[in-house]
Amino acid sequence: MMRLGTDVLQHKGYFSSIEVSSEDGCLFGRLLSIRALVSYEGRTLTELRKSFEEAVDDYLVTGGCSSSEDRD
Repeated sequence: MMRLGTDVLQHKGYFSSIEVSSEDGCLFGRLLSIRALVSYEGRTLTELRKSFEEAVDDYLVTGGCSSSEDRD
């Protein structure tokens, strides 16, 4: 895996990493500054952004942010 510089995505106050697999070229990431592991992936930056936004929305709907204790 290699890191793509300092690029991050942002949606509804949540930030993410952007990484690329050297094995298959798949883009992936995880939400930053939360204790839960929330990840997403895509083959293009457009797919990655959509997957990230859906992951944040799902995280919010399922109550992942119901307490400030989940934020680092």
